Amino acid sequence: MLLLTQAFAATWSVPADGTLAEVSQLLSDGDVIDLTEDTTGCLDAGRSVLLKGLVTLTADGCENLLVVNDGETLQVIGLTLVNPQGRVAGVWSSNLILEATTVQGAGGALQGGAVYLYGGSLVVRDANFLDNEGTDGGAIAAVWVDSVLIERSTFVNNAATASGGGLFTYAVQGPVDVVDSVFRDNRAQDGGAIHSQWYHQLSVQDSELTDNRALGYGGAIVSWYQGDLEVLDSELTDN
Repeated sequence: MLLLTQAFAATWSVPADGTLAEVSQLLSDGDVIDLTEDTTGCLDAGRSVLLKGLVTLTADGCENLLVVNDGETLQVIGLTLVNPQGRVAGVWSSNLILEATTVQGAGGALQGGAVYLYGGSLVVRDANFLDNEGTDGGAIAAVWVDSVLIERSTFVNNAATASGGGLFTYAVQGPVDVVDSVFRDNRAQDGGAIHSQWYHQLSVQDSELTDNRALGYGGAIVSWYQGDLEVLDSELTDN
């Protein structure tokens, strides 16, 4: 489990303290960005920060609404994240935590329609991924990362033109744990809900996978090439 270990140094309110772009230039590790109204913008913080609010953050013409690429940890709580022209998050060798967050309507011809990770770790908890589209991973693609945890989250109507309508993982070094989550009405060429491959440890526990579709293999799950798959106390129906 990933946590921000620093004491929060400052809280920045957007828009009261400036635009998201202006505030991002002033951040230190451990700071909090509090969005108090619906906001348009993009964030490349370069620091380990907490981004929170009960509002909608919409991308302003950027491929990745949130960029995390300097080894930092970005934690997002409570927001609705929207980027119709690209992803909501691009993460390289860094860590992303999404809690009580809705990710909706993201997509393009990109691996990881909503969230893409290459290296680092991902925690998704109490989140919703709705109507996202991509190539591998309609909602999420995690490639060569340390670990993936998805807990108490919902993936509905996400689509991949290749693999993993909801979740695509490749060469994850540690566990891929899906716990107490729902995958429904997702679709892909292979792995309508989940596609995991290349030396992975995939565990699906206490979860529901229903009405997912694949044109090729695995209406619900594809686990391929030197991987371990464990499904416990879960319901897989009409896939």
